[in-house]
Amino acid sequence: DSTLQVTSIENSDSVFVVNPSSFSVLPGESAIVTVTFTPVYSGTYIDSLTISSNDPRKPKLIVHITGIIQPDAAPIITSPEKIPAMANQHLAYVATATDVNDDLLTWKFDQLPCWLSADANRVFGTPIGGAMNTSFRAIVSDGDLSDTIVVIVIVRPANIDRKSVV
Repeated sequence: DSTLQVTSIENSDSVFVVNPSSFSVLPGESAIVTVTFTPVYSGTYIDSLTISSNDPRKPKLIVHITGIIQPDAAPIITSPEKIPAMANQHLAYVATATDVNDDLLTWKFDQLPCWLSADANRVFGTPIGGAMNTSFRAIVSDGDLSDTIVVIVIVRPANIDRKSVV
């Protein structure tokens, strides 16, 4: 048995970087070769690694490689677009969204009525008696793309005890 000499590992697409590109391996041992995938744009990249060595049975070995980068997708709001509220009772709305790219999501709320406040992905407050149905906008962003919904708040009057007082 003799030492395997890998004299080169070559490929044509620069989005794949091979390290090391040459090395020696003693009989019964192994070597680790790292292929780093560094594309700039989304899409599917296909290439081949041509491994040249002193192996008398296979002096050239071709390994096919594929790298896929999904295009950035906008987050999708999954929380309800209509919420009930009772006058004089605390309301808490938690906005939720999914993002197929697992990006960090940030929330913004605008057009809030005066009795609602927002913090992170929450809207909360207490509608005062006589408050009318209202709405606000919920906007989620992954830093590049966003989704927006109009949330309708249906305010019901507080239950009034109509028993006569004696």
